[in-house]
Amino acid sequence: GLDPVAVNALFQDGTPERAEWLSLVDDYLDGLRLMQDQGLVVLWTPLADPFGSGGYWWDQGHLTDSQYRSLYRDVVERAGAAGIHNVLWGWSVQSEVASPLGRYPGEGLVDVVGFSLHDTVAPSQIAPAYLGLQAAELTARHPVVITDFTPGPLRGPLDTGYDMVDLLNAIRNGMPRVAAVVNGFDTSSLAGLDSTAYLRDEAVLTARELRWSGLPTIVRLGETIGPPRDSSTGDSETVYDLTVEVATFPATRVTLQWGPDIDYGTEIDAGAAADPTDFHTITIGEVPCGTTIHYQVDAALDGVGDVVSTDRRVTTPDCPGDLILSLQGRP
Repeated sequence: GLDPVAVNALFQDGTPERAEWLSLVDDYLDGLRLMQDQGLVVLWTPLADPFGSGGYWWDQGHLTDSQYRSLYRDVVERAGAAGIHNVLWGWSVQSEVASPLGRYPGEGLVDVVGFSLHDTVAPSQIAPAYLGLQAAELTARHPVVITDFTPGPLRGPLDTGYDMVDLLNAIRNGMPRVAAVVNGFDTSSLAGLDSTAYLRDEAVLTARELRWSGLPTIVRLGETIGPPRDSSTGDSETVYDLTVEVATFPATRVTLQWGPDIDYGTEIDAGAAADPTDFHTITIGEVPCGTTIHYQVDAALDGVGDVVSTDRRVTTPDCPGDLILSLQGRP
């Protein structure tokens, strides 16, 4: 745990610990000021997930309720003194916390209350934190936001075992005071069974609707390998079709480069999608079995610049015939 002496020094003017804490706050305020200068409003939840023991240095395992509330007040008051006025102050707890009131920073310091929600909680389950905030009458005084939703630590942007639309329906049916859901990662919204339906749902606000004009972003990138088939060259070679799926925001022109190594060598121009909810589907045909190829994607937006994905590597399966021979050769 933290040194109790160092913890106490956080709250004493003139100590190195206090100076370091305020310097950290100022670093965040510098970023908020840049966004304020661009006319952006930020929902910020400093010192989020304050319950539990050991996950964060400001949680119950390290700070008392009073100490935690004092640090939260530091952040809000220092922002005000610095002229920062583009922040909606959020206070967010873990989804399993049923009695959150003890660490609530206080009226006048919080605009929005919320909780995190990951797929460790079934979509059909009403989060205990929602019921706890409701019982404390905080949902009657503040908008409620799921401030950190992700499909979980073991799931990725192309996971097929989770449906974000299920989450939206569960919120509508069981947690009607929730006003918004914030994805924990920029690709989380595209996880699951039907990402297009999720993006087009009337409850989902996309970057396009916010009229964000920054650099293009690759919001989905992944590949699928088709079933084995005979090569069209007539040489009886077994090959696979590799399909790369790309979605960008805003809708941009996409090109794909691929080859046997990171020098690539072959370029495919996929053109521009009409809408960011449309996917580019790019097929790299006739890749021999047991072959590793490299590829990268370039999303270009005229007048703004382009974004290039990292190098990706994919290996096609072994030839089905080789597998059968291997199995037959066993004693």
